[in-house]
Amino acid sequence: MAALVHFDRDDPFSPVIVPWGPSCSTFITYPAGMAENAPENSAFMGPQDPTQNRNLPPDMMAIGIPAALAVKMAKNLDKSFITRRPQVAFPRHGI
Repeated sequence: MAALVHFDRDDPFSPVIVPWGPSCSTFITYPAGMAENAPENSAFMGPQDPTQNRNLPPDMMAIGIPAALAVKMAKNLDKSFITRRPQVAFPRHGI
């Protein structure tokens, strides 16, 4: 998902960020633009809140994506590696 956020961008440093904050900020507040300084066109990976460690499997992270960015990502699917090389985007485990 993070690679698809970067798909049609020139800036490799800011489209996906890992900000500190409570889990609700990663999942809702930042992507919805409800935080004063949250970048509008970025996805937020996390959570960084250690109190949520028990709520997510240890090998899983979440990504909060603003609605407009999610629509743009969906439009990029046919041009992206995800549909052109699905074995790379979704490798089979245990091989």
